Amino acid sequence: TSYDGMQMSFMSNNYHNNSGGDFLYYRTKNPGSIYLIERDSHSASWSNRANKLIYLTEIKEGIFGYPSKLKLFDVNKMNSTTVFQIPYHEYYIQNPKFIPNKDVITFLSSENNKEMSIYDLWSIDLESGEKIKIVDFEDEGFELRYEYVLNNNGNELYMDGRFISSKSSNDIYKMNVNTKAIEPVIKSQWQDKIPSLSPDNSKLLFVSDRSGEDEIWLLNLNDQKLYQITGGNNYSFDSRYSNIQWLNNEEIVITAFSKSNPIAFKITID
Repeated sequence: TSYDGMQMSFMSNNYHNNSGGDFLYYRTKNPGSIYLIERDSHSASWSNRANKLIYLTEIKEGIFGYPSKLKLFDVNKMNSTTVFQIPYHEYYIQNPKFIPNKDVITFLSSENNKEMSIYDLWSIDLESGEKIKIVDFEDEGFELRYEYVLNNNGNELYMDGRFISSKSSNDIYKMNVNTKAIEPVIKSQWQDKIPSLSPDNSKLLFVSDRSGEDEIWLLNLNDQKLYQITGGNNYSFDSRYSNIQWLNNEEIVITAFSKSNPIAFKITID
């Protein structure tokens, strides 16, 4: 789910029927009309600034699905355009995002990797169409594991993973995109992953098993204090399927499970 106060975009499984596949919808908050953007789509990411949604479409070959197009949905025009076709027999891409203060999309791509299993960070400028590699993680000796997020200007990268030469578990690091200098943000004996940066870049959400099972935690980047956000008997949080989104600097929305049913929860962070 992505949300900017008036619009909401969301993924839904088999919303209309039991034909299978993921459906991408756009819903206006008032009066609440629902518009089907595209089926067989995933990895949607919202830009409040551009009022646009970036996402991947999928093509099926037998029982396997492959990313086939990187597409852009424009809320103002109510249409989708293809940013580029993905030659999925040669490489894959995943996890597209907007740099918050720029008309630039970032994504992970296995381009130039023979095994198609090592991903680097790329970007594409929506105005010029220029596509460049931002970070070659293998060159930096780093193994990206789950998630990445860029700050507002795109010069700081938060990511989870580990140095290839290290025997440590999964931690969260920050990279200076210009110098490629990497420093730890959260290092622990637990599995810390899936960083999510607040709009003002002052708070970092992440998933950790430090309480005994996966829950959402928050690191205040100003004073370095940690807070546990989720945990309770009313619902269960599963990092494999749950989505975490910032509504603003004080509120987040997550998908969790209540009696085995997925439900969106809004949480206020004091």
